[in-house]
Amino acid sequence: MSFFYSVIFTYRFNAVFDCFVPREDVHKMYRVIKEIWVSASHNLKLNYLSKCENIHGHNWKMRIYCESGTLDRNGMVIDFCKISEIARVLDHACVNEFVEQPTAENIAAWVCNKVGKLCYKVEVWETESNLVIYEREN
Repeated sequence: MSFFYSVIFTYRFNAVFDCFVPREDVHKMYRVIKEIWVSASHNLKLNYLSKCENIHGHNWKMRIYCESGTLDRNGMVIDFCKISEIARVLDHACVNEFVEQPTAENIAAWVCNKVGKLCYKVEVWETESNLVIYEREN
């Protein structure tokens, strides 16, 4: 049923050709998703006792989402290599050098800001069962 509604809203019926054609007034959006992996250390300054206050490491998995209604002169939303620079900066580093209180939440926001205005969402897995999602407000 949802496919039918999708056709109704993104296509119009052309009686001359007796078929559906794309609507010109529908805004197109290109989306790019890049996954990176970062092995790095950090420690947290918390207002309660925690083993996370000690320096320790994670193998973070990050998924970065970018979007644009237009493509750049190279035919891209953003070059995947630009996003990969984040991994090169953070990999085998102490994240505290880049992010003041490097919680997964703060790391996700930092990555989003580093990638730039085209980035609207970042997912950071600190472990297989701990996921943070940061979404930039429009």
